[in-house]
Amino acid sequence: MKLRNLSNQTLAHGVLKELNHQGKHFTSRPWNYRRPDTTLWWLVPSTDWPAYPYGKYRISKEPQHASIGFWVEKGIKGSVLTMLKPKTVNLLKIDDHWRWHHVMEELINGKFEKRLLEVRNQTKLPVYIQLSAHYVTGDFEPYAKKVRHEEGHRVKYLLKSEQEVEAQELKGSIFKGFDKTTNLEELGEKIKQLPDLDWYWIDFEVYVQVPLVYLKTVDQTEHNDLIDFEEIVEKVFEPFMGLVKEK
Repeated sequence: MKLRNLSNQTLAHGVLKELNHQGKHFTSRPWNYRRPDTTLWWLVPSTDWPAYPYGKYRISKEPQHASIGFWVEKGIKGSVLTMLKPKTVNLLKIDDHWRWHHVMEELINGKFEKRLLEVRNQTKLPVYIQLSAHYVTGDFEPYAKKVRHEEGHRVKYLLKSEQEVEAQELKGSIFKGFDKTTNLEELGEKIKQLPDLDWYWIDFEVYVQVPLVYLKTVDQTEHNDLIDFEEIVEKVFEPFMGLVKEK
């Protein structure tokens, strides 16, 4: 098996099959149903859809690498809900059952850092943390195709050591000053202190990038992938299993 030869859909379904083989019951969901071979995929521990409250796994693939990891979302609450239709409110309103809260707690108490270090130590690959935020308006729909293509607000970090993260990218104004963040506890505190936090929809993801293109000196027809379906589950997904649970 060579990951670089697989479509996003085939890759996601291959990992899903391995999860289910291990007795872990998940459902695969594409971001864009019209482009299953190239879109981001989630593996969700439920048949519910949308799956906003759940921690879930993320899989996407580009020519140079496959990005594989963990995903969680923050919903909205407070006065912003008055702008939305009742049906939308029921979907987007965050409550105590959303896995987001567990991630925020773990950022501050140090447990999340241990999960990231476990992934890095097992895969020997860099670990990235990314937050993307959007202001919620009356017609907001998190999984809409147009949202995927908005510039949005984003900050991205590289896990440097047990006590350090380093900002790699900063876009937009919501995360202003987050590029100065140096550790995960500080990141958690800054998120909690964001002005107008109730109005922001936030996607929080952690992933490794598995190289798919090798040096020309290596015979690519013989070169094995750095990771296979079973290793993806064991080395990337398993450390987050405690956060990927039903709401």
